[in-house]
Amino acid sequence: MNTAILLSEAESVLRSNPRRSIEITETLTVNGMLSSSDMARLQLIASRAHIHVGQFEAGELIASQAVEFCKHHGLLRELGLAFMECGIFRFVNSDFEGALSLYQQAERLLAEPEYHNDLARVYINVANVYNRQAEYHNAISLYEKALSIAREANDELTQAKVLTNISGLYQYILHDPESSVQYTDLAAELYQRLGDTIGLAKCLFNKASYLMQLGKAEEALPLLRQALESRLNFSEPDELAMTYHGLIRCLLELGNIGEARMILEKDFFRFQKTSPVPTTEMYYKFSQAQVLYALKDYNQAYQIATDVEQSFADKAIDEMVVSITELKGNILYNAGRFEDAARVLKQLHDTKTQLIRSKAEAKLVFLKGKLDIALVQAETELERLKNVELAQLVKHLEDLHKENDEYVALLAHELRSPLHTIRAVCGLIAHNKNLSTDELISLEHEMHVMVTRMLDMITQVLDRTKQRHASHEGTVNAHTVWEHVLNVALISAAEKNISLHWEFESAGLQVKASERDLISIIDNLVSNSVKYSPPGSSVEVHVGIVQDEVNRKFVEMCVKDNGPGFSEDDLKRMFRPYETLTARPTADEQSSGIGLHLVKRAVDRAGGQIRCESELANGAAFYVRLPLSEQQ
Repeated sequence: MNTAILLSEAESVLRSNPRRSIEITETLTVNGMLSSSDMARLQLIASRAHIHVGQFEAGELIASQAVEFCKHHGLLRELGLAFMECGIFRFVNSDFEGALSLYQQAERLLAEPEYHNDLARVYINVANVYNRQAEYHNAISLYEKALSIAREANDELTQAKVLTNISGLYQYILHDPESSVQYTDLAAELYQRLGDTIGLAKCLFNKASYLMQLGKAEEALPLLRQALESRLNFSEPDELAMTYHGLIRCLLELGNIGEARMILEKDFFRFQKTSPVPTTEMYYKFSQAQVLYALKDYNQAYQIATDVEQSFADKAIDEMVVSITELKGNILYNAGRFEDAARVLKQLHDTKTQLIRSKAEAKLVFLKGKLDIALVQAETELERLKNVELAQLVKHLEDLHKENDEYVALLAHELRSPLHTIRAVCGLIAHNKNLSTDELISLEHEMHVMVTRMLDMITQVLDRTKQRHASHEGTVNAHTVWEHVLNVALISAAEKNISLHWEFESAGLQVKASERDLISIIDNLVSNSVKYSPPGSSVEVHVGIVQDEVNRKFVEMCVKDNGPGFSEDDLKRMFRPYETLTARPTADEQSSGIGLHLVKRAVDRAGGQIRCESELANGAAFYVRLPLSEQQ
């Protein structure tokens, strides 16, 4: 078979049939012609497979060989993974400082962005060290970091591993079984989808342990049987020993001593004799003491429990030490050795108290760490929001400043021409004493037009400033305000021989807006219609009350003229400041390009709407809707 296919097979069955992985890697080592990168990959697969079958010495040797091989061939990523594998063997041997040192070397080599997912696996292993060193906050932080990377990369296996580890920490350390079960269920779903029997067995065992804590042995039993079946042929020996122990304990609690004894003396006995891992014998002896106690063989049960208690204490497996001490107390009590039982139970009480205290302290440290992080994040976010608001305010002020500069420049340009004209006329009058009366009247009229033009521009500047600072609260009668403005507008319309007509359907047109905004709206719309309409035409204003599709009432004003109209491009740009549109004033009036922009802003402030209907050469109609006040 092709070497690449065999290597892929060895990797694919690593967590379902690690013995098959070992067979393939041994065959390829002898017979395969592998590239340097494939050889490094083979060594990493073989090392991990030996972990899964409990052959730690052989696996650690292969991992060490992988380190030297990768160094020799300059394979940096593979070297980082090899350091991580060596660290796992140090961790198994409870050499946590040695493991951490190797993991740190792996982290440095895998810090490149393309190795991000490998780095997540390193974080899991470092978190495992922190977990065993009771640095639970650091452990959770790294687990969560690894989980975030795995989710981003859509790496479901790494996600499942992280969730499994977090589940155990919540169950055994932080005493939060509900959270533990949630994480376990999420991990089990991923393992199920991946067909990962090793991971699924761990989830089944964790959930069964939780049910046992609740006294629900009947519900735990089928989960333990399923976990045992999944682990029989291909699982870490210590995990399988824990599963045997859990199943025997569950059967004893249900009173099924016969089956518990049979499993102990047949399957568990055969397994622990062939397993090279010390913890398998420890769990076997603990189970043996429990079965002997159930069979009322108190002397032998006590002797075995005493022997194995120290082994668990040396391994710092506190939960097992507590369970064994409790078993010893029960054995002594049932054997009638009440004073000894009292002594052991007092020891049990002290041990449990100390354990509960240390776990409580660990949980407080963990929660405080979480709180500290949350406070820092909250302060950082608050500072960010302040900076954003400040930046927005600065940008707004810069825009206003820029707008003012543009408008002042435009105003200065517009004022320059009439001022030059006025100066020229004044000079003509001063130096030419022979001007006729008609000529003087004509020059006076010209200056009047120039002055009026300048006053209009200055008025627009003042209006613009007032609109920025105007109060928009209060209720105003639009009929009263607009009729007054229209009466004034009759004068300018008459100067161009333009008829101005208006009609109000009602006198009760109360709107919630400022008087200044109402004046700005109608004054600019009507003056524009007069300015752009030819002499002899008419401008019509109609004001009434309308309703929308949800029966809300509005004041609607329509200003319609017979001027040149607007193009489609004009309609898109007409409400922007300083825009030059297609239409031109019909009597050479000046236009600042800001009138319609001021109208739009006034309408927006009042919570209204404005639109224009127009075609070139067919006049224009502006429609303004303003909401009626609640009292209307």
